[in-house]
Order: sequence, then C-alpha cells, then structure tokens
Amino acid sequence: MTTLETLKAARLKIADEGRWTFGEYARNRNEGPVAPNSPKAYCWCAIGALCVVTRCSAKTILLHPAYDALANIVPRRSIHDFNDSKPHHAVLAAFDEAIAKLEHPNG
Repeated sequence: MTTLETLKAARLKIADEGRWTFGEYARNRNEGPVAPNSPKAYCWCAIGALCVVTRCSAKTILLHPAYDALANIVPRRSIHDFNDSKPHHAVLAAFDEAIAKLEHPNG
C-alpha cells in the first residue's frame, strides 16, 4: 500500500465522527481503551487509524512514511496532541491536506 493509499484508508476509518476518538489510540463500543489492531476496536484516533491500516504498533507507526506525511501538516509534528486538542473536522482536514500534497506534489 502506498503512502497515499494509507492516508486515504486511515482517513476513511475515522471519517464518521462516531468512529473517531481522542485520548486513546482506539476504543471499543463501550468506549473502553483497546489496542488499535484489536478486533474489539470500534473507533480510533488519527494515529490509531494509521496503525490499524498499516498493521503497525503505536511505536512502529512513527517510522512509517504515512505518519511522517501527516506529521508534516500538524503543528510541532505532534499528531497525538493535534488529534486530542482539535475537533474531528480539523483532524480530517489535516488528512485531506496531507493527501492533497501527495496527489499534487508541485502545487
């Protein structure tokens, strides 16, 4: 999966606000914290969505090019802080900007 495909797939995981969370990488249907790749995961933060799409852990996702592409969009390169302090639409907008930069690298 390319970086562009990864970002699009992760964005799709959290496109519905009910499938997005903050404060944890992922939560189950009862809002309890679970690992992003858990079969019980129902909603994800931006990092958790990247983890589940790439099948990386929360530690190894830091090395993935899709993480870097999204981190280049958010302040201080902190996806975690951005996800936890901004509304859902702002998180999706960051994904959209990262996707657009990959789709149109010269403009």
